[in-house]
This record gives sequence, structure tokens and C-alpha cells, in this order.
Amino acid sequence: MLSYLDDFKGILGYGEPERKKEFIRTFVAGIVVYPGKKQAKIALYRQPFSGIITGSKQCVSTEDIIYQN
Repeated sequence: MLSYLDDFKGILGYGEPERKKEFIRTFVAGIVVYPGKKQAKIALYRQPFSGIITGSKQCVSTEDIIYQN
């Protein structure tokens, strides 16, 4: 698990687009964009690494984060 975090800068800074998406999907459950409101709702996993440890893709989502530009 810690080695996964060690790759953070390398993956996001220099990784291939598909590898970046895979890494981000570990933390982000979903994104909903509301163009009219200029908002996005981002759902993050509460325990993103539980899936890595158990090999399961069923993580529990947190409360949504609202981003407004």
C-alpha cells in the first residue's frame, strides 16, 4: 500500500493517461458536472485502500464535495 503512494508524483507527473486515470479512480467514486451552475460534485472513497488490501472494488463513498468555479 505504501509503495502505491510512493508512485504518486511519478504517476501523476509523468505517467501515461490511462495509468493516471487508474490511480485517480482509486480515490474518486464519481464526478457529476453541472455546467449551468458552474459546479461539479465529486464523490471520494472513505477508505480507498481497502480495495487494494482486500482485492475488492466495493469501497464506501464519503459525502460529496461541491466544487464551484
